[in-house]
Amino acid sequence: MTEWSSVTYDNLGHSTIARLHGFPKWKDYLVTERRELVEQVASTGSWAARDLLGLKREDDFRVMSDEDLADRFFLGDFETLRALRKAYGGP
Repeated sequence: MTEWSSVTYDNLGHSTIARLHGFPKWKDYLVTERRELVEQVASTGSWAARDLLGLKREDDFRVMSDEDLADRFFLGDFETLRALRKAYGGP
């Protein structure tokens, strides 16, 4: 992954989770009450979300589908997702 990952990566979610290392109560809250959000961020490639879930960074984890990526980042516009990803050299 290179530049095209910026089209499919939840940088805001990753950055937020990565900054929680000093806040154990917030980390516990996310894992117990909002685990699905952490899993969504992990499915976009976030190592911080994987760490929070107790996974190794190299462990396999489901990858968010193109349809879900389009819904999350492009208001459901699948063609825009594909065009931008391709323009940045992605698959």
